Amino acid sequence: MESDLLPPEDPIKILLEMASDGTIDPWNIDIVKVTDEFLSHLKEMKMLNLRVSGRTLLYGSILLRMKSEVLLEEDNESTLCKEESYEEEFFTDEREVEIGEKEGDKFFHHVKLKKRPVTLLELIDQLDKAIKLREKKNRSKAHKKDEREDERRERKVLEMLDEDDMETIIRRMREILDERFKSKTTITLSELVGEDKNNPTSIILTYLPLLFLSARKYIVLKQKKPFKEIYIEQK
Repeated sequence: MESDLLPPEDPIKILLEMASDGTIDPWNIDIVKVTDEFLSHLKEMKMLNLRVSGRTLLYGSILLRMKSEVLLEEDNESTLCKEESYEEEFFTDEREVEIGEKEGDKFFHHVKLKKRPVTLLELIDQLDKAIKLREKKNRSKAHKKDEREDERRERKVLEMLDEDDMETIIRRMREILDERFKSKTTITLSELVGEDKNNPTSIILTYLPLLFLSARKYIVLKQKKPFKEIYIEQK
């Protein structure tokens, strides 16, 4: 049975797919490459008349700002002209562009201070904060309490994930897989996510260790169709 854990246009799903197929390195994010691939994906979706959500466009806007900062550091004026054409093509909401610039600048300077490779998890975390900033301005008073609780729980999960914690999660995932492989040869991502299939954070925290285990040749990840169910087999 195939299942859409996240809609095809979801930006997190796009980034995870890019890591899964080897387009980007989840341990060492190249902002320029990630942005180019992400915008290329948006362009393809637009050509196919597929829906592109405001959330996805906001991710793109932030990534574009990050890339622009990198190129400014490299004094690459010719490529910056290309980025202006992307802005005209995709980003027409001035508020989203403003948030994108603010959050993009913030993350770029955060990266410079760290002086080490940026992981996919850190990138998703920063992009997620920008989404929350937009949603915070739009949410109704009736839902404020529930949303604050959701944000608190999600922030707690993301904050605990430094590089050491990620290794612990990878080890635990391997233990779970070892146990399940005793009774079956193929496991689905849906099975591992369980009742949290509508929670993007749960999907990320389940999928990321699988990506790393796949890179370490412990498992094989298979997908019969893009954006459909992911199957896990022991290598």
